[in-house]
Amino acid sequence: MNVFYNHKILWPFSNIGDLIIMISKTRMKITDVKLIQLKELEFVGSIEPAWNKGGSMRFSRGGGSFTEVHTDEGVVGIGPGMDPSLVEPVKNVVVGEDPFEIEQIAQRLKYYVHTLPYKGAAGVDVAIWDVIGKASGQPLYKLWGGSKDRMMPYASMILLSTPEERAELAGSLSEEGWKAIKLRLHHETIQEDIRTVELVRDAVKDSMEIMVDANQAQSFGKWQPGVTWDFRRAFETATLLGELGVYWLEEPLQRYAFDDLARLNDSVAIPIAGGENNRGIHQFKTMLENNVYDVLQPESMVLDGITEVRKIGV
Repeated sequence: MNVFYNHKILWPFSNIGDLIIMISKTRMKITDVKLIQLKELEFVGSIEPAWNKGGSMRFSRGGGSFTEVHTDEGVVGIGPGMDPSLVEPVKNVVVGEDPFEIEQIAQRLKYYVHTLPYKGAAGVDVAIWDVIGKASGQPLYKLWGGSKDRMMPYASMILLSTPEERAELAGSLSEEGWKAIKLRLHHETIQEDIRTVELVRDAVKDSMEIMVDANQAQSFGKWQPGVTWDFRRAFETATLLGELGVYWLEEPLQRYAFDDLARLNDSVAIPIAGGENNRGIHQFKTMLENNVYDVLQPESMVLDGITEVRKIGV
C-alpha cells in the first residue's frame, strides 16, 4: 500500500517523460509479456480475515504468479500477477511500444483492458516502471525526486483476535524489533476495541507505534460483512483512540461516505486514514478538496498501477 500525507506532497517534475528522456539514449521496445505461474509446494491452511467475516484466506508455500515485461535490450521488468485471460489483450496493447512512453501505455491499457482490482493490468504497469528503473540505473523514488531512502514498516494483523491474544503477539513482535503494529478493530463493542489497544499499549509500552484499521470500506454499498460502524461509533472510538496516542484510525466509515468522513476528520484529533479501496483520480481529488482523510492510502493494485498512484501524488 502507498501512503500519502494530505497537503504534504511535492513532485519536482510535472512530466516524468521530461526526466526520462534525459536518461534514455535509445528507443527501447517491449517485445513480450509473460505471466509466470509458481508451483505450489504445500498447502498450509486458511483463516478468516478480519475484513471478510465468513470468508477465507488461503496460505501455501509457493504458488501465485508474477508478470514479466521483456524488451529488445534484454531488460526484464517484474510486477505482480494478473488474470491469465488478460495476457493476450495486454500484449496487443504494449508489444512494440517504448516502455519510456509509460503515460501513453497506461492510458491505452486503461481503455482497452478492463480489469478488476488485484487481478488486472496494474501488474503490467508496475513491471514497465521496473524496466524504466533498471534501464535508467536508478530506483523510482530517485527518478520521481524523492529525498528519503528509508521508511518504517509495520506489522499488519490479519485476524481480529481477542484483546489478550493481540497483546501477547504485539509483545513478541516488539521483542523481534518491530517498531509499529496495525490492529484490526471492529469487535462487537467499543469497549472491546478500546481494551485491545489498552492491553497492546501495556505490552509494548512506548516501543511501538500503534495504528488501527476499522475495515469499514470493504463494500461498494452500505452493507458489508461483520460489525458495521455508524458515525457515532466512529466518533466515540476515534476520540478514545486519540487519548491513547494511536497513530491513525483507518477506514472508520463506508468507502463513499465522504461527507461524514470529512465531518469526522474535522471533529477528532487522531489522524484519519483511508482510500485503499477507492478507484479513480477523481475520488482522491474529492478526498483532498474536502479534507476527508489526513493520510491517503491509494493502492496501486486497486487502481491501474503506480502511474495512477503517482498522478494522485501530483
